Amino acid sequence: MKRWLATVALVGLVGSSAWAQSLVGLRIDGSGQVDENTLTFYRVLAEFDNGQEYEVTLSSYLWVEPEQYAEIGLFGDFATYEVPAVAVETIWAYYAFGADVETASLDVTIENIFNVLDVWPAPDSVLVTPPESIVITLSEAADDSTVNTSTCRLVRSVDGVFGNGDDEEVSPASVDLTDPTHIAIDLAGVSLPDDTYQVTLLAMTPGHALSFTAADEQVVKVPRDSALEPDDLTVEAWILPTEQGARNAVVCYKYDAPSPGYALRWQADWIGYTHRVNAATAGARAADSNTNEYLIGAWHHMAMTYSSSTHMVSLLIDGHTIDQKPAGAIAHTGDLGIGNTPITTWMDIDAFDGVIDECRIWSIARGEQDIQQDMYRTLSGDEPGLAGYWRFDEGAGQVAHDMTANQNDGSLGLNDDPIGETHDPQWVVSTAPLHGVSDLDSNVLDGEYSGSFPSGDGTAGGDFFYQFSIARIPGDFDEDGDVDLDDYNMLDNCLSLSGPGVTPPFQYCLDVFDLDRDYDVDMNDFAVFAEFFTGPM
Repeated sequence: MKRWLATVALVGLVGSSAWAQSLVGLRIDGSGQVDENTLTFYRVLAEFDNGQEYEVTLSSYLWVEPEQYAEIGLFGDFATYEVPAVAVETIWAYYAFGADVETASLDVTIENIFNVLDVWPAPDSVLVTPPESIVITLSEAADDSTVNTSTCRLVRSVDGVFGNGDDEEVSPASVDLTDPTHIAIDLAGVSLPDDTYQVTLLAMTPGHALSFTAADEQVVKVPRDSALEPDDLTVEAWILPTEQGARNAVVCYKYDAPSPGYALRWQADWIGYTHRVNAATAGARAADSNTNEYLIGAWHHMAMTYSSSTHMVSLLIDGHTIDQKPAGAIAHTGDLGIGNTPITTWMDIDAFDGVIDECRIWSIARGEQDIQQDMYRTLSGDEPGLAGYWRFDEGAGQVAHDMTANQNDGSLGLNDDPIGETHDPQWVVSTAPLHGVSDLDSNVLDGEYSGSFPSGDGTAGGDFFYQFSIARIPGDFDEDGDVDLDDYNMLDNCLSLSGPGVTPPFQYCLDVFDLDRDYDVDMNDFAVFAEFFTGPM
């Protein structure tokens, strides 16, 4: 009866001559690709021999095949469910107009979205005791090889504000999958002061890099700046060499040869770091003396460090120390060149052949563990000690932006002519191994969090991060969530060793029981304790 009424309504719409017309076609209007766990509306449109097309969704019989991950309702409402991998469901429509009958179908690809469903501690929660672990619930089974301390990170603000240069990384006891869809950041035994903390789950977003051709003497030139001339130093980058390299091929170069400075090099028969103390000597070299042919054609991470306290330079390849040498203090000179020297008279022998990505300069001598922790991920630009950071993700134009607050942007080639020149390296899509969390089907995390779960904006590639705080109850010395007799007994031990104006013999007493922060443990501290006492006494 409902179908007949709908057909009559259609006849009225077509006109009085509708019964003389014929149905000549049928189609389903809507997207051929949708996400899992979504609701999408489709329309059925009928074409008649007068050239007109009318919607007949309510008059049509709709069904889905194989109906394993989706179903469709009377109004064309197509509901999808969780899919283990990309799936295809076919929407079918059957429509009869008088003696005319037409069918139509539409294949719909259902994408499985990898996102965050829940976390503990909850976003913006305030804990009175430090958590033993952080648990992140995912929508899909994660690839275990992508879940580690590089992709799952915990940072404390120190001052309640993130991104101002004094944030501190917290090193968890471990980061593991407790089951295929749950990540646990184990904090057992980890010191967690009262503070605001940020949890980050990194997603790998395909970016760009710069490809250098030695024959064209290509370079990124960064003007000289004191921020790039620290006493302690780390220079690092990802490189994909395509040729063995010129005589003195450069990854990163900063000095007015033969004046002093530093350079990270990829040379014809060795890989290393040149550290010039003054113009009269070649300085110290930390180098891999092997021919570099074994690294051609694959991505490798190169880094050098110099410590002004130990007076040592170190070369690291793929996160491991290859060589160390004693060296004096660097006497800085010159502009910075990436992929070549910025000095035109030396460009023919210093040119690099290959792709460079993620070039970073630090004002600290980073250790192996620090370098290994960050080498497989992109940075934000506000990490403590990061003096210069060129991600090369612009993908077009004449500028390689410095992502730090120092804003020492580089120009492609020897000028900033928008038309370009032969000295300009070329933008390419990066294939550097910058990792993020992915699922077993290599779907990248869709992590943007806007206050509700699931995370994401419908497009894979966004990092997930949220914050929580720890604010202990004053007097809860055993951190069990209350202030009771057990806590009093702990306080009493230090009260017996101290008094007004008397510093107790143990630093522990001051750190834990000096509640009014006046550098002693006395009855004033007991008064603070008593305010929060919950009993029993």
